[in-house]
Amino acid sequence: MTIIKKDIFEDIFGVYQKLNQIFDDRLARFKKELKAGEEHSSWMPPVDIYEDDASFIIAAELPGFDKKEIDIKIKDNTIILQGNRKLRNPEEHGFNYHRIEMNFGAFSRAFNVPEKIDEDKVSAVYIDGVLEIRLLKIKAPPAAKIKIK
Repeated sequence: MTIIKKDIFEDIFGVYQKLNQIFDDRLARFKKELKAGEEHSSWMPPVDIYEDDASFIIAAELPGFDKKEIDIKIKDNTIILQGNRKLRNPEEHGFNYHRIEMNFGAFSRAFNVPEKIDEDKVSAVYIDGVLEIRLLKIKAPPAAKIKIK
């Protein structure tokens, strides 16, 4: 029977390197979102992000907004969603508040998608308080077959 000497530290170092890469990737994404303005948000609307074969879809709950109060920007596969819900002025509308639980004020959210998207074909629809942003994926060209001579 042959005894194979294995360096356990080599295995541990490999795991250490992999964990470092995961944390570095997460930190880089976090820093990018901070630069997009998310740190200045006073509140954040809930968002679902999902995909089908052709696109990524971002659905954000934004009840009580006018479309003009919502801003969508896109740069380098990062989608920035911003808006500002104003608190209704009681003097203007002739009422008094007894309780305020609804969020108001400015918000900013930034999202990265894992695949390239066609920035010229982004669409957004706002229906019944839900904003749906559709981001079409760029299809990779099929592999070229090389003829051997």
